[in-house]
Amino acid sequence: MGRDVTAAGARLGSEGWERLRVELQPEGLGLGVVRRWVRGLLVECGAVDDCLLVVSELVGNVVRHQGGTGVVLVELFVRHGRGVVEAELRHVEARRESFVPFKPSMERELLLAGVDVPVEGLVESGRGLLVVGLVAKQFAQEVQGGVLVSVWSHGCKCR
Repeated sequence: MGRDVTAAGARLGSEGWERLRVELQPEGLGLGVVRRWVRGLLVECGAVDDCLLVVSELVGNVVRHQGGTGVVLVELFVRHGRGVVEAELRHVEARRESFVPFKPSMERELLLAGVDVPVEGLVESGRGLLVVGLVAKQFAQEVQGGVLVSVWSHGCKCR
């Protein structure tokens, strides 16, 4: 289900990729800019709500886990067409020691298989990434040279 994050990379100049660079404030300012931009790109796409959920969770995590009061710069790359929305979010992880990349979990596999998973068995934090892993067709994260890279895709009916 995962994707080789190292295969993702410099999107600028690649055909069909749109790019947004935005500074996120510690209090979450900037998330609205990202959401409006994604909605504008996918306005005609039936997958817009799922994509906004994924983007909101990933960008929200950047704000929540950046540590300190500094501004963080993120880049979001999105390509849409031929039945898929692909995206990559990149940001410098200031508190790298506190970051654990998403890995497909046993809970996720059980949920996908339709097995009931007891809520008390799930950890308090990290549920948002579980939701991202369930909503996205593919999802992976990796730290590359101090930059957290989140790559995901979602199917759609657009051509």
